[in-house]
Amino acid sequence: MSLHEGHRERMRNRFLKTGFEDMEDHEALELILYYFFPRINTNAIAHRLIDTFGSFYGVLSANPLDIQKVEGMGKNSAVLLGIIAEAGRRYFSQSKPAKRISTLRAAAEIICPLMYGLPNECFYLFCLNSSFTLLHKEKVGEGSIDSVPVYTRRIAEIALRHHASHVILSHNHPGGDPRPSHKDISITMEIINALKHLGIGVCDHIIVTDKAYYSFLDKGQHIHTLQSRGMLVAKEDSISYLSPSDSAEEKS
Repeated sequence: MSLHEGHRERMRNRFLKTGFEDMEDHEALELILYYFFPRINTNAIAHRLIDTFGSFYGVLSANPLDIQKVEGMGKNSAVLLGIIAEAGRRYFSQSKPAKRISTLRAAAEIICPLMYGLPNECFYLFCLNSSFTLLHKEKVGEGSIDSVPVYTRRIAEIALRHHASHVILSHNHPGGDPRPSHKDISITMEIINALKHLGIGVCDHIIVTDKAYYSFLDKGQHIHTLQSRGMLVAKEDSISYLSPSDSAEEKS
């Protein structure tokens, strides 16, 4: 066994014993890249990736088109890292059984892992039944780093197809500022209007960044407008998702 092969074998054994726990970021990338570059020293490539994107997280969050520009990388190896990142997001999104999403915290626990690290804006729809249990989630739009096309008709069709009583809207802001734009507010009101005529309530619209999230309902800034349409409801000191009929009963 050559010195190079011996190093790879030791790295594999370290992973089998403790996973990535005791590995530096560049070592974890080096190990992953072994399986794409069987005869190349991947240590230098791993260091270049870390230098370019700042961390292991930064590398897996990067757009594959940017990754493939790093010396030593190419289209296929960049796609490999993108696949790993997407597989992780899917794993975490499916790792918990369907639960009742009756609070903002419960919604954030499901939504945020799905959005972390996405390089472009994506818009998701979460369909809930009358007990606020998650029935279905679906990406309904993907755009650029600062915009995403959203089609109200498609959202309505998906909600009806899955027999939703309520929905939660969510999209990400890769730029890092979770505050809603005027366009975000406008499309939220448009969707609320459309679904209201179908008897489907919009519980919230949550905007996610890698470090924070913004809830239309929690912040209250736009709630007076949205509440007038009978969909978003704040309950005492906590944020709860209630149907309009539930809200009326509490106020009476």
